[in-house]
Amino acid sequence: AHMVRTVEHAFALSEASNMPAMLELRIRACHVRGRFECKDNLAPRLSTRQLMDEPASFDYIRLAHPPSTFRHEKLKTEQRIPAAQRYIVEHRLNERITGARHGELGLIVQGGLANSVQRALQHLGLADAFGGSDLDQLVLNVTYPLVPAEITDFCAGKRAVLVVEEGSPEYIEKDIVLALRRQDLGTPLHGKDLLPAAGEYSVEVLAQGLIGFVERHLPQVDLGSARAW
Repeated sequence: AHMVRTVEHAFALSEASNMPAMLELRIRACHVRGRFECKDNLAPRLSTRQLMDEPASFDYIRLAHPPSTFRHEKLKTEQRIPAAQRYIVEHRLNERITGARHGELGLIVQGGLANSVQRALQHLGLADAFGGSDLDQLVLNVTYPLVPAEITDFCAGKRAVLVVEEGSPEYIEKDIVLALRRQDLGTPLHGKDLLPAAGEYSVEVLAQGLIGFVERHLPQVDLGSARAW
């Protein structure tokens, strides 16, 4: 049901912003098996067997090179991205988890990594199995476009924030740095300095990065059992 709602929001976000929406399924999601009922297949109205009566008319604005593309860049920056950002905020697509004990520290997490991060925090004694966390978390179910106000609101007043972003280059981390700098926020930000630059972020990999983060900013927390695990 969660996946169905996610797909529905992806289509709605695409419609609201007039931009394509992309949904990434990580390994553990796209290898899951399940059942659901579908409608009957329908033959396409247009195909190689059923051609359109007339080809599409020439439209200069659809050319994929300048100066035609300048118009789309203008629409994207002035209308489409702001519309997408409004939709993200209005429908609360990104999730905020309030830290129970150490809300002065934060994690900004790609949505697909949220469950693995939760499990890794459990091994550090900083979370439970039911979604509770001792650290503040901002779960980015939509990684593009980011909403700068969400980022700065989350980071304001934090002693430190760790960006958990799988893959390289670190696009999200760089955008967050830019958002903080433009608002003159000096919140210490970690990311690829504590986590690997490439490869899958399994629970074991995440636990190592979180241990480094907690060592720096919560030295009073006993990490002996996490290291042993």
